[in-house]
Amino acid sequence: MEWTTLKFGKHEGKTLPQVLFTDPDWFFWAIEKKIFKSEALKIEADELFWKAQNILIPRSDRESYEVEYFIHPSYNTFSHFTIVPKDRPKHVGSSETIRLTVINMRAPRIYGKYEKSAFKRLLKCLKLEFFGDKSHRMNQARCEDFFNDDSKFAAK
Repeated sequence: MEWTTLKFGKHEGKTLPQVLFTDPDWFFWAIEKKIFKSEALKIEADELFWKAQNILIPRSDRESYEVEYFIHPSYNTFSHFTIVPKDRPKHVGSSETIRLTVINMRAPRIYGKYEKSAFKRLLKCLKLEFFGDKSHRMNQARCEDFFNDDSKFAAK
């Protein structure tokens, strides 16, 4: 897909895939506020909204794994996620956990109390899983390539 460059706001000059890898909180806020007015941006935002919440586990035998999301016990905020075997017993400890079959970039807005820095932690986990480095640099091409690869996402 050819991605539209934003012509407004704090992410002017970026495409929506870039925004998702730099400021996913803003992307989900923008969806909630319906700020994407052009037909092209609405279509792109809708597609990315689905994809960002339905990222497949990056394993050849993904059906054997789940994503375990951790909620910080003291602050009740999203802490991190890990990919664990489905047959592993649920985490025992002070952190609440939630297990899903997909990676959901919206998790910090859903699980626990809102905290903007939770998205930075989520991005580190995502980069570690897909690129082997939590500090992997995501330029425009890398961001767009990631979201253009339909094999990374659950089918609608």
